[in-house]
Parts: sequence; C-alpha cells; structure tokens
Amino acid sequence: MPPPLVIAIDGPSASGKGSTSRELARRLGFLHVDTGAMYRALTWHCQQAGLIPNDADGRELTPAEQASVAQACETWPVELLARAGHLVVAVGGQVPDAELRSTAVTSYVARVSHVPAVREWMLGFQRGCAQFGSLVMDGRDIGTRIFRETPCKFFLHAREDVRAKRGQNDGHGGGVARRDLIDQDLNQPAADAVLIDTSEHSVAEIVEQVLALIRQRQQPEAGAAV
Repeated sequence: MPPPLVIAIDGPSASGKGSTSRELARRLGFLHVDTGAMYRALTWHCQQAGLIPNDADGRELTPAEQASVAQACETWPVELLARAGHLVVAVGGQVPDAELRSTAVTSYVARVSHVPAVREWMLGFQRGCAQFGSLVMDGRDIGTRIFRETPCKFFLHAREDVRAKRGQNDGHGGGVARRDLIDQDLNQPAADAVLIDTSEHSVAEIVEQVLALIRQRQQPEAGAAV
C-alpha cells in the first residue's frame, strides 16, 4: 500500500485556499484539513474558559494571557474526528462550527496563533493528522513547517482588492488587511512551492491546475491515487 500523500495548500486570508482545498480533497477522495479551524477552536475554547477577551477588540494578548493560552494547549480536551471527508476538531465532545466564525473568535485567532507555545503545540498536533491517511491541508505554514517533506506544495495568492471583497463574505470578518499585518511573517511560500494567482480564476479552474501539477510532482511511490 502506498504511503499517505499530503498536499499542502498555503496562502493568506481570502486567497481561495479553503474552497480550493475542499474541492481538491473531494476530487481525490482525500481528507480535507482546515488548520485554521484548529487555531479558531483553541481561541474559542480559551474565550469560553475566560482566559482571553471574548469581544471584537482584537487587542494584543498580555503576557499573562499568553501564558494561560500556552497552558491551555496542554490541557484542553481536543480530538480529531473524520467526518464526511473532513478532519474536524472536537472540544470536550462538541464539534464547534458556526462558533468558530464568530466576530470574537475572528478578532483574536491571529493573536492566539502567534503565541510561540501554540504554534509549537500545533506542529505535533497537525503532523498527527497523517495517521488518518492522505490529506489536503490548507493553512499558512503547511509547506514551510508542518509537512516540509511533501513534494506537493502550493501557495495561493490574489490581488488585495479581490481578497478584501472575498473577506467580506466568507467568515473573515472583513479584516483581511488586519490579518495580513499580523500574519506577515507567515504569509511566505515554501521555496519549492508552486505559486498560483487566484484573482481571475474559478475554484474549478484552480483545482484542475493543481491536479495537473500534482501528477507532475507526485513521487512514484505515492501511488496512483491521483
């Protein structure tokens, strides 16, 4: 049996990586993993526990709040579940959905994700997703950090005006420019990633382009699943 294949889809907010990854995973029969949802789930958990603000301010976290978030990583009741073609995060047996797109979570997720201990914890947690089989993972550091060894790395980007418009409609809270500023250290492609401008292309067109490139880059031992 061929080893699992991980396809890394990175990019900034509203670049199209989520919609592209979901459709790509469906086409390939792989599991889709939204790593951003993992950070949102942790943010939601910390807000519910009163560890960080539960408002729309989005201010920087204090050192004490960062320490509380770091400790929460080691104790929160989180697990991964495979459901309907996706790997989803359950917290205390509950699978949060709409809660992860709330204004409060959207306002603080970038702050939480920049706590060094959080990214270190997520490194192991996200690498553990491979135990479920072949994956299409979207995020910001899949190809540069989580699965650097995968031969299938893609970095999606789009013009600022296009992403700003998308961000008003797809759960980013309209804060694309703000997220860009906070996440500027993460919005960098891997050296061997294929860069794709999604500004003028449909999801279907992007998926076809990615599929063609995967077939070119796929390791022979990765099998004929693609």
